[in-house]
Amino acid sequence: MPATFAPIPDDVVAGLRSGDEQALQRLFRDHYDALIDEAKILLDDPSYAPRAVESAVLRAWSHRQEFNTPRDLEEFLHKSVHEAAVRDKSRRAGIHRLEEHEGIHAQRAARNASMPTVDEAWARVHAALHAPAVDTKASAAAKASMSRHAAAEHMAQVAKKTSPLVTLGYGALLAAVVAAILFTLFRDTPEKKTGRALASSESTEIISKYGQIGSTTLDDGSKVTIGADSKIRIPPQFNREVRAVAINGTAAFEVAAGELPFEVRIGNAAFIATGTKFAVSYDTGSKTVVGRVTEGTVNVRIGEAVTPLATGKAIAIDGSGATREPSAAEVDEALAWLDGRFVVHDRTLRQALDQTRRWYGLALVPSDMSLMDRKVSVDAKLEGSKEMIADLEESGNLKFGWDDKTMMLYDASAVPKPKK
Repeated sequence: MPATFAPIPDDVVAGLRSGDEQALQRLFRDHYDALIDEAKILLDDPSYAPRAVESAVLRAWSHRQEFNTPRDLEEFLHKSVHEAAVRDKSRRAGIHRLEEHEGIHAQRAARNASMPTVDEAWARVHAALHAPAVDTKASAAAKASMSRHAAAEHMAQVAKKTSPLVTLGYGALLAAVVAAILFTLFRDTPEKKTGRALASSESTEIISKYGQIGSTTLDDGSKVTIGADSKIRIPPQFNREVRAVAINGTAAFEVAAGELPFEVRIGNAAFIATGTKFAVSYDTGSKTVVGRVTEGTVNVRIGEAVTPLATGKAIAIDGSGATREPSAAEVDEALAWLDGRFVVHDRTLRQALDQTRRWYGLALVPSDMSLMDRKVSVDAKLEGSKEMIADLEESGNLKFGWDDKTMMLYDASAVPKPKK
């Protein structure tokens, strides 16, 4: 389930303005998951998302005096994450150009297979905040010394007699290298163009809340149904230069015919169609994308690989980009909401309650945290919560009840049975 960006309290903004580092840490921990999900949408490699988020939070600390309201701070964070993601994609594109055209292979730092925890990420932010200041005088002196040394070497080399033919050869080689670099820099691809469009700070975002399913019609006539706790990002160039959107969560599309291909970016995949019906869902816990086509054909792109998906077919894509055919249970859990159903197959109560909050907007609280590990299954209508609660009770040996105004789940075996 995609993380929702929670409202920023006024006291956090006040704390930042006063230079309170504890307020910064609270901001970081409260919104780390949501900002990570946002960065992943914009990046070709989601493993760089933590760096983008850390950079955004550090920038917020540097600009803390500029925030008068929580909205100011939230908009700044979103914009900074987008800019950090764009910078990283630009840097990686530059490395790729050097490797492909110049034969220069950049050394890449080893990346962890798993996403860093919020504690690990905060440790890096804290270290950056307390890094020793740069000695600008010493740095300038070192640069001047290096410059003088380089100049002396250059003059010594110039003093040597050089063949005119060699000089001409170097000039021709330099011209060829410059021409190749310029060609690569100005050459565009549809994937890069779409990525830049989606990264625009002027993009429109439509966000659904807990227990809310919405719908909208895009400028090209395509219809979108948005599942609960989801977000769709629409670039300003939509239906003019590109026809693409990004999804965090789950949505269904009825694509209108058009000259431009229609692209949906979700997780580490892109679903591309010209006029068809399909639905997609992204689970942030398992990092899995599930997609299903109900009409027409969709091309699913992961990296450079493209897989066609025909009517009635479904696909699952894990965090590494590996694809497989999902089980019927997986498809139900991801997309049964389109049929007005809520489905959980043999999940822990902890996982199930995350989803009941998402789809029903209800906070069910277990009387004992040990109940969270019980396995439950639900197949209930989204309209009304009675059937859903009954399934939880039956499958998990639980009993629903109220504690004042709190909706509780008790261990059914520990609840005394009423006397007849």
